[in-house]
Amino acid sequence: MSSKDFTKKVQSCAHNFLISMEELYTNEEKNEETLRRVEQNDDTLTTLRIGGSTGCVVDGVDFSRLGAGIANNNELRELILINPMSGLSITDEGFYDGIERNSSIQKLLINCCSILRRNIANEELHGILKTYQENNNLTSLDIWSAGLQNGGANIITTTLRRCTNLKNIVIFDCRLTTPQLLSMLETIRGRSSLEVLGLGLGFDISIETAGWEALSTLLEDPTCNIHTLDISRNELDKEGVTTLANSLVNNTKLKKLKLFNQNANPLDYIRIVDEDVFSTLLCNTRSINSIYLSNHTLQSVSYRFSPDLLLNLNRGTKKNHVAIKKILRFHPNIDMKPLFELASSEEGEQSLKALPYIIEWFERAMNAATEEGTGRHLDGNVNEWDDDVSDDPFSDSDSEFDEEETYDYKVQERKLSAIYEFALAMPLLFVPISHIKGEDKKRKR
Repeated sequence: MSSKDFTKKVQSCAHNFLISMEELYTNEEKNEETLRRVEQNDDTLTTLRIGGSTGCVVDGVDFSRLGAGIANNNELRELILINPMSGLSITDEGFYDGIERNSSIQKLLINCCSILRRNIANEELHGILKTYQENNNLTSLDIWSAGLQNGGANIITTTLRRCTNLKNIVIFDCRLTTPQLLSMLETIRGRSSLEVLGLGLGFDISIETAGWEALSTLLEDPTCNIHTLDISRNELDKEGVTTLANSLVNNTKLKKLKLFNQNANPLDYIRIVDEDVFSTLLCNTRSINSIYLSNHTLQSVSYRFSPDLLLNLNRGTKKNHVAIKKILRFHPNIDMKPLFELASSEEGEQSLKALPYIIEWFERAMNAATEEGTGRHLDGNVNEWDDDVSDDPFSDSDSEFDEEETYDYKVQERKLSAIYEFALAMPLLFVPISHIKGEDKKRKR
C-alpha cells in the first residue's frame, strides 16, 4: 500500500468514525439534540460518547433523563467515556439504572487520558463497571490509561470475571504490576468466547518472566480461542518473545500477533526478535513430519523480518493444503527409500503396498497446488490483516503474494519421479512374471 493510498484509507476511516458517532458536548443545544435522539431510538445513533479531550467539561446534561432514554433504546451499540472525570460528575442513580436495563449496548470503551490518568476506582467509573458486571451484556471492553489506585485493578479483574460473554478485551497503558497482570490472565484463562486480547502495561514497562509464562499458558490451553493478540504497548525482550512463540506450536486459533506498532525503532526488531524462532514455528524443515506438525494458523506477525512467505501460505483456509505446499517447497526431492522398508513384509520381501498411498498424496498435492492463491482474502472477506502493511512502514510483502500466486510446485513431475524410484527399487514388481517367462522362451529359440 502506497503512502497516498494509506492516507486516503485513514481519511476515510476518520470520516466514517465522525459521522457514526454522537457526543455529549458542553454545548447545551447539542446535548439536548443528542438526548432527544437517544429517547427517540434514532437508528442512526449507534455510538454514544460522553466526554472529550483534556479539559473538556460536560455540563448541563440531565443524566437521569439520559439514563431513562438509554434504558428504552435498542439501537445503541457502544458507550465511550473519554477523560471521564474531567469535570464530569454522574451522581444520579437513574443513569446507572438506565445502563443496567439497556440490553443493546455491548461495547464499552473507557479512555482515562494518559496525562491525567483518571482512577478507575472513582465513583462514576466504578459504578458503570459494576452495572455491567450485573447485567453481563458486554462483548467488548476497552480500558485505556486508567489509574489503578484504591483497588482499581481488582475492579477490572472482577469485571472480567463476571462479564462472561466478552469477545474483545483491551487493557492498555494502565501500568499493571506483575501480580495484577497474572490475576487478570488467570481470570480469562479457559474463556472460549474470547477472540481479541490486547495487553499493554506501558511502553516503558517490561513483562516479567512470570507474565510471559502466564500468557504462554493461556495460549497453550486447548480451549483458547484468541485469534488476535496485541502486546505492542510493552517493553519487550527476546527471551519473553521466544517463550511466547514456542507456546504457539500447537495453537490452531491465533492468526494475528502484534509485537510492535508503527512508531517502533527498527533496531528493536533485531534486538528483540529471533527470526529463526518464528520461521521454525511456521515451518520446521528438519523433516516432512516436522513440517506437517508446524503452525499453519498464524498469519500476521508485526516485525520487520517476519517470514512473509510462510505467513501468506498460512492464509489458506484448508490447513492440510497449507502443510502440503510447505512440504513441496522445502522438500523438493522427497526420499522414497524409507517407504520401501515400511511396505516390506515380515520376511523382508518388498511390496508396492505404499505406492497407492504415495500416488494419492500427490493427487491431493495437485489439488493444493492448483487451488486459488492465498491472495489478500480470508473466508471470502477483505483480508483483515492488510492493515499490517500500514503498521509496518518497512513492509514489502506484495512481492511475496506475487511469488505464491506464480510458484510452480511441479507436482506431476514429482509424482512420476516417486513412481520411478519405486520401479528402480522393485523392478520385478512392475513387470508381470508371465511377461518375463515369455521373454525367456524367445531367447531359448
